[in-house]
Amino acid sequence: MKTFRRILNLGASSLVLVLSFSAPAFSQTSPEDCNSIYQNLVARRGSTEIAVAEQALASGKEYQTKCKGLAATEGFDKIDQFINLEVPRLQEKVDIMKLEQAFDAAVKKRSRDDVVSTAKQLIEKNRRYNLDLMLDIASVGFDNASAAPADDKYNADAIRYATLVLEKLEKGEDSGTKDKRFGFYFPYKNEKCADGKINAAGWMNYTIGFITSTRQKETRAALPYLYKSSQAGCETKAFSESYRLIGSWYVDESNKISAQRAALIKAASDTETPETVALLELQMGYLDRAIDAYARAYRQAATNLKTVPAYKTSLQGVLKELFAARYEGDISAMDAYVAKVMDTPFIDPATPVAPVKATPVKPVETAPAKAAPGKPGKKTSVPRVKKAVKKPLKKTA
Repeated sequence: MKTFRRILNLGASSLVLVLSFSAPAFSQTSPEDCNSIYQNLVARRGSTEIAVAEQALASGKEYQTKCKGLAATEGFDKIDQFINLEVPRLQEKVDIMKLEQAFDAAVKKRSRDDVVSTAKQLIEKNRRYNLDLMLDIASVGFDNASAAPADDKYNADAIRYATLVLEKLEKGEDSGTKDKRFGFYFPYKNEKCADGKINAAGWMNYTIGFITSTRQKETRAALPYLYKSSQAGCETKAFSESYRLIGSWYVDESNKISAQRAALIKAASDTETPETVALLELQMGYLDRAIDAYARAYRQAATNLKTVPAYKTSLQGVLKELFAARYEGDISAMDAYVAKVMDTPFIDPATPVAPVKATPVKPVETAPAKAAPGKPGKKTSVPRVKKAVKKPLKKTA
């Protein structure tokens, strides 16, 4: 991270006045001394060094204390007006420079708490690089939420600032970013993604979706963001977790339908009804969507050389379960499906799931452990999927 400094546009021209007349009786300091203090301020006020800018500020405050008696004197009246405007400007400049210095140090040390704290203070100063700072807060929040164990203290901040970033990018308000880096703590313009704006948008969508889904347990609300992250961006378009989280939601919905259908079958004396058949067909639709999402997650993970083997194996295991549940144990078509899955558009999860015609599984008579002699029980096979997946991938630098 390169340090950055900004020069405040103070808007006032240097008033270089050399005065040589006598001081009034009520002046605390001679005109010559006051003029010297003033010249010290003028000479240092444009510096980008904190120590020098502080000297300019000290000169301004010294002038206000020692030379206020000259305010009504011809020539010094303009200097007095200038000083009174310049001192608060210099104070603001020094405060900002110190915050920037602290922020640079926090980024260099990868101190997440300090990055968030100083970034928030700088944002309040309405800096022209605010978008970078918002990206940094969202990045810290994501890193915390995806850590093991997870740290949720910046979840709200991450969602808030990621949302603000997306709104600004949508409006085209990105001209103030430093060298178009899109972030200091984690620059979204990098070797993999030359367009930092597109990459930042993808990750901000994923950050909102990830935290909303995994930490706040509101996956339905997270779906639009996860879907956008898979469709627009740079790194996130090839990030398997976007697809897996959406696929996981389809699996959950499928299992809810499965439980509902099982209860209805039991209530109907273990018999299929038109209602349970309709539920089965809807469940098949959800399983098709889940297969598509997990196949994409597995395909992306398999082609990423940095993928943790256990993660890839877990995705493959869930995919086998899904195929088995959908096709009555037959997984022979899985490899061919995975090979071509990225050739077709990914369906927006906001699109209603359509039922798929399916032949109900006939009831299979079994003997439960506590069944009465001579009265065998009956059950109908109801597809369920465990979807156990190892630790997910994290964002790559």
